[in-house]
Amino acid sequence: MARKTTSLAFLVCAAACLFAGAATAQEQPEMAAAMEAMQKAMTPGPEHAHLAEMVGEFKATLKMWSVPGAPPTVSEGKSVRKMVLGGRVLHEDYTNNLMGMPMTGIGHTGYDNVTGKYWGTWSDNLSTGVSILEGTLDMKTGTGTMEGMTSQPMTGGKIKMRIEMRSEDGKEINDFYFEGPDGEMFKSMEITYERM
Repeated sequence: MARKTTSLAFLVCAAACLFAGAATAQEQPEMAAAMEAMQKAMTPGPEHAHLAEMVGEFKATLKMWSVPGAPPTVSEGKSVRKMVLGGRVLHEDYTNNLMGMPMTGIGHTGYDNVTGKYWGTWSDNLSTGVSILEGTLDMKTGTGTMEGMTSQPMTGGKIKMRIEMRSEDGKEINDFYFEGPDGEMFKSMEITYERM
């Protein structure tokens, strides 16, 4: 009886191993394709190398307009940028003294190999929310556009925002447009970065 039980257990184990081997063989091409896709998704490319060119310390001149056509409020801050996550994401620490109040902000900019788009996030001590943007950047000209949404304290909801980036005389200039009460976009901020 013991011999029959042992033989039956051996046959069951052998059948299970054969079945598992067959399943693994069928799954191998899919697994290889998945691994290849993951490798492409995670490997930094020329877009990430371009972001690395933005690493350094910068003087940041901030202009703000409360309403279109009004004279801007001007202040100077500092931006320190470094690459993180193995050269995949540009991290920015921003400090300023805005209307007598210390301001600190953290930004991240990356390039998603899967979507083929640049992305950015921003959060600071003047809010408890986060702005999330996505867009394009031309590595040759240094121009680009990022669009997304940000919180609006007055309405308690979200509004559209857009950042237009350009290079001028060795400076990096970011123009910020926000959706107004009338639904129209207007330029309310400009930051000029100059390498220190």
